[in-house]
Amino acid sequence: MYWQIRVRNAVVCLIVAQLAATGLILSDPAEAYDVRAPIRIEGDQDFKPANGVVSGDGSPGNPYVIEGWIISATSATGIYVANTTACFIVRNVSVSDPTKNNTCILLDNCSNASVISCTTIGGYRGIAVLNGCDYAIVDLNTVAGASECGIVLGQSSYVTVSRNTASGNGWAGAFLEGGWGVTALNNTMSDNVDGINIHDATDYVIEDNLILNLNQAVGERRCGIVAACSHNVLILNNTVQNLSAADDLHGIGVSIQYALGGGDNISVIGNSVSGWRTGIGDAGVLDGMILGNIVSHNGYGIAMWGNRTMIEGNNLFNNTVQASASRSTSIYWNSSYPAGGNYWSDYKGVDLKSGPLQDQPGSDGIGDTPYVIDANNSDYYPLYNYTMMPLAPHASFTMSPITGNTRTAYSFDASSCYDQVDAGQELKVRWDWEGDGVWDTDWTTTKTANHKYDQSGVYNVSVEVMNSFGITDVYRIQITVEKTSSSGILWVLVIAAVVFVAVVATARAVRMKRNKPESP
Repeated sequence: MYWQIRVRNAVVCLIVAQLAATGLILSDPAEAYDVRAPIRIEGDQDFKPANGVVSGDGSPGNPYVIEGWIISATSATGIYVANTTACFIVRNVSVSDPTKNNTCILLDNCSNASVISCTTIGGYRGIAVLNGCDYAIVDLNTVAGASECGIVLGQSSYVTVSRNTASGNGWAGAFLEGGWGVTALNNTMSDNVDGINIHDATDYVIEDNLILNLNQAVGERRCGIVAACSHNVLILNNTVQNLSAADDLHGIGVSIQYALGGGDNISVIGNSVSGWRTGIGDAGVLDGMILGNIVSHNGYGIAMWGNRTMIEGNNLFNNTVQASASRSTSIYWNSSYPAGGNYWSDYKGVDLKSGPLQDQPGSDGIGDTPYVIDANNSDYYPLYNYTMMPLAPHASFTMSPITGNTRTAYSFDASSCYDQVDAGQELKVRWDWEGDGVWDTDWTTTKTANHKYDQSGVYNVSVEVMNSFGITDVYRIQITVEKTSSSGILWVLVIAAVVFVAVVATARAVRMKRNKPESP
């Protein structure tokens, strides 16, 4: 039996090796990196092995892949790709420049580009995506120690900057300028002068990011999130904390700025902001909303210089000055009764009455007297108890495997979705497998699902989560489904057949030898 086990194991090893070679079983991304010179690609014709391309043909279903390199950028840009239309991915690459003179990874006028799971150390900029790199994806990268910015996005639209970590950069963890429809999601920014700074932005979403400031020098001015000269921006569910041990508070947690380029319709909703000179500062923006934030332990909780802004449902705790608005007009500190205004930890009133005029018997959760901010600003319906407005849930999911082809059965798990009110098991989800805006499943509380793709291509898998208030959130992951090699399958069958015949023949020979009578 021992020889039969050995042969059977050999068959399995041959088949697995052939499956891997044909793409039916896909190996993990490169783990052992190779050292090479900087990469420079100018046009689709330069996507070739000599320039670091390890696979792919540039099609949506089989993009060029630049992977597994260690590159020094001390003499030139580490990876430079410009003026291309082919689909490509830069992933699992490490680029460093201790001189901090050159950009580590630079994409310029490249459509269909992705930078995923790369590491940059030093350089002038870590990752720069510039000038028409529409629909680019910058995901799961680590950028540290750049002299200017960790991640720079310039004049590109519908770009996703997600799950990156940027730390110790000379100015911004991420500077995002121009373009439309950009999303910055689930990034961690620590010890940058500015965490995320957006400028001249339209229809941006800055959501679920963690901004930490740990080592601010005395007198240094830093900001967590900055939105300047921008329009229709949503700053949602971010945590922005200054944990520095400096003995004076400087900087602004969330700074909304108006300049010559204007600025309007900026919404700051559901954020947690603490430890800054000013928690939330609005410098002249029109028609904004500041709703449902937790603002605590700042010098100024909310400081307003803008006009026509709605401020309600916020929870202001232990700020030295809870709010300031001496230079603003048309600031609305409360909604109508009974929705109310904001919670103020230093409110001295009582809640014994109810009604729009607070003259009816019985408490209603609203203070009986206004919270006075200054001579021209008051919250007429201050919330008597700490509260949270119904906010959007948090959508997220994982998938396995992360790469595959048309024979791969993908598993998706949205169990990581959460909400501030509803338990995770109560949240409902639905799936869009192609990212075409058509939901392929009904709402369900079951968070796991499986799907197989009939055609190769690039798909934006989306999950939408909904809480009991009917408020939703969407999370997307782009996947590339590769083609299945029919010739590879044929070789698998041929090899399996040959080995099977060999096993049968060997077994028959052994039986015949055993049954053959011995010579006298």
